[in-house]
Amino acid sequence: MENKKILIIDDEPGFTSMMTSFLKSQKYEAAAANNLEEAINLFKREKPKVVLLDGNMPIVNGDKFLPVLRSINPSAQIILISGFSKEDIETRFKSGDYFAFFKKGEFLLEDLKKKYDDKNSSTMLV
Repeated sequence: MENKKILIIDDEPGFTSMMTSFLKSQKYEAAAANNLEEAINLFKREKPKVVLLDGNMPIVNGDKFLPVLRSINPSAQIILISGFSKEDIETRFKSGDYFAFFKKGEFLLEDLKKKYDDKNSSTMLV
């Protein structure tokens, strides 16, 4: 069976709740973490195929946390989500070691599915 697990890492519980509900309605196994310790534990235990990672979190920002995720599972598809502009994200995440970027408040949930589907049909979300 195809791995349809998605982990949402964001310090805003309202956002993670909305995303989890949407993804579950689309038949994905979605889990959410609102802090880094919880995120690492879920990432190791659940082994998600896709991670939605907030680029701006307290304590450790996404640009510092992304290498941690990569060291645990280099094949996970990391999608950055942030209130920052694309230019700011490209500056902060110089490695470009992420699958896609969405600006919070500007993307529709369906856009998330479409972006992933268009990018690589062999790793489609649906």
